[in-house]
Amino acid sequence: LVFLFAPLLHGVLAGQNTAITLFIYAMALCLAEKNDKISQYALGFCLSLLAYKPNFGCLAILFLILVKDWRAIIGAAFGLVS
Repeated sequence: LVFLFAPLLHGVLAGQNTAITLFIYAMALCLAEKNDKISQYALGFCLSLLAYKPNFGCLAILFLILVKDWRAIIGAAFGLVS
């Protein structure tokens, strides 16, 4: 339903990846609000998807290191390796 919004559809078809980056950050925010172990690993994996844009991906992983969220860092490492 969201892809029926004309500006978003034109942006995706024109090769703009802003919508994908925003979706990944929104998904990471939803996972960060949960407090169980699986969500922390999934958060790291989700943030590792930002590796296609290194300036955003490195910033997110650096933030995880600064807040010492080791489960999310392990999830990010798994996502970067796979």
